[in-house]
Amino acid sequence: MTEPPIHPHSFRKMVEGWISFLPYREMGFFMMPPKTGVERRILQFIEDKKLHIIFGLKKRTICIHLDLYEEPKIEKYRLFSELQSQLKRGVKREDISFEGNDLIVLMSTLRENGFDIALFVTGADRMIQNLDFTLFKELVSLNERFDNLSILVFTGVYLLEKRTKSKLFEKNPLAANFFYIPLYSIEDSTQFIKYLEEKWNMHINRKQKEWILKNCSGRLGWIKNAMRLIRERSKITPGEIAEDVSMIDRAQTMVQVFSQEIRKLLEAISQGGYQTQDKDTLYLEYLTKLGLLKKEKGEYIIYPPYLSTIVKKHKQEDEINLNYHLVLSDQEYRVFTHLQKNLNTIVGRDVIAERIWESDVEEKYSEWAIDQLLHRVRTKLIAMKSPYALRTKKGMGFVLLQK
Repeated sequence: MTEPPIHPHSFRKMVEGWISFLPYREMGFFMMPPKTGVERRILQFIEDKKLHIIFGLKKRTICIHLDLYEEPKIEKYRLFSELQSQLKRGVKREDISFEGNDLIVLMSTLRENGFDIALFVTGADRMIQNLDFTLFKELVSLNERFDNLSILVFTGVYLLEKRTKSKLFEKNPLAANFFYIPLYSIEDSTQFIKYLEEKWNMHINRKQKEWILKNCSGRLGWIKNAMRLIRERSKITPGEIAEDVSMIDRAQTMVQVFSQEIRKLLEAISQGGYQTQDKDTLYLEYLTKLGLLKKEKGEYIIYPPYLSTIVKKHKQEDEINLNYHLVLSDQEYRVFTHLQKNLNTIVGRDVIAERIWESDVEEKYSEWAIDQLLHRVRTKLIAMKSPYALRTKKGMGFVLLQK
């Protein structure tokens, strides 16, 4: 592979933003468009020591990534267990010897030996949406106890909304560091297409490329999904790409992260002729900083255009489904809604796998993971006293029934 996933200049600017925050040894919140996939860039940086040197990372700094996988809730013991596991990996990368299984002892030992810890946290959006900041309280406690710890939280949720901000500050009085990460640029999108063409040994035609860059620019996950569709059907038209269920599902997942206020604002803008209102000022500023809104000829335009298409098509999510969205993880919710759309119909494991892993299905496919996820969905539906029942059809797939 010779092509990097995104333009080197963009990657440098992104990482330099992270590194410039580390000397403060505090907790910082990096707000970005929902479902940006920043996890890949974080791992790219953490696992390549050459990049640490290139970007001037302070020596004796251990970088670790904590992905919470959009779980609705994480208990303290699980948080500490995962932190300990990731920190041990970081210690191993630095060739440091350590014996023991206690997180606090390990962090104390690193501090005594002059090591800083940079903790990158992703996958907490669901907890933030549920206004459950218990996890952040635990992280703040660690941050206050260890003056060698920096915590960078990446989220697709707008943290400065009144109800979210008040809860966040209640649990985290230090929450004053807010940063914005905008959409990837069109140069990054063009670069990503080249990267996938080389990786997958394929080539897309001019019309397909023009449609992707015009409608999906900045959303690498959408681009990857569209490229996978083209790989499977080289003559697929732009219209067919736009209407493919996997594209719609991926875009809907992004929209569902937004609060109702932001979704209503996007709906109003998507209809055209929107008149600015005082109550929308903060939201407009937020969406503009993320690159999701642009102003052309005095009017706000949703960007990229495919997002506007999805907002128009799917104006208001059903309140019942909104409740499911708050209880189920993203992957679980995608599977549930697909089964719901195909009520009383057996859905094969391959289709379920595509809903779980989307464009990464080839790399991540696991029969065990499918069974575990469906088991969690079934358990949560029962706990919610849902009118739906999930059944397994041996050798065939799964079916959702209405009681």
